[in-house]
Order: sequence, then structure tokens, then C-alpha cells
Amino acid sequence: MIVVSILLVMTVISLPLFSKTFDNIALENYAKDIVHLMRFVQLKAISENNDYRINFNNNKFILEKKEGNDYKNVLERLSNIKKISEKIIINSSPSYIFFRANGQIHSFNITLSSKSNKTISILNDSELFNAKIK
Repeated sequence: MIVVSILLVMTVISLPLFSKTFDNIALENYAKDIVHLMRFVQLKAISENNDYRINFNNNKFILEKKEGNDYKNVLERLSNIKKISEKIIINSSPSYIFFRANGQIHSFNITLSSKSNKTISILNDSELFNAKIK
């Protein structure tokens, strides 16, 4: 009975740590997913010789393709509207990230924050895609 009580107390104490660890892993995975999506969009823009942009808005991101003078939502397997987990808050500066047909990408800073106060930044400070996750 004493052993069971000790195990129960240890389990109750360790649960918040496991939850925080899983939140941090999810945050890192979202950051990697966003970088992979951006590389995909950059290659798509180059191969199709057309501009694209990712619109970060209200904790979701939308892939849009330039058609004429406007951008339209792209309905594809990897690119429809992707909602971010409610446990993660995403901020992008600017809110639109442009991918040009010549391979250029404008500078940006995307910040992902978890409810456990961990923050990851995805930065690009050059015209070529050289994203850094910090």
C-alpha cells in the first residue's frame, strides 16, 4: 500500500513535466513543418514561374497563388487552410510572406509560442530562403 501511494504521488508530480515536454515537442514540430512548407512553396513558385504567398492570419496559414493582380487560395493536399493547434500561438511579421517566381523571398520573422511559455522563431534575413529556427 505504501509503495502504491509513493508511485501515485510521483505520478501526480511528474504529469505536468510530461505535458510541458509534449507541448515543446509539438512546438518544434510545427516550426519544422512551417519551414518545410516554405521550401515547398519556394520550389513551386520557381517551377511554375508564378508568385505565391503564405497568409498567416488568426492562428492559421493559407497558401495563395498569384492570378492576375490578386492572390487566390490554392486548394491542394499540402496547401489548403492549415489551422495551428490551440496550444500554439503564431505571429508573423509581416503577415504575408511572398515567394517570387525567381526564387526570392522577402525577410520575415515568425514566432511560435506554446502555453508553457517556450518560444521558437523562424527568421529569414535574405532574399534567398535561408530560414533559421531559434
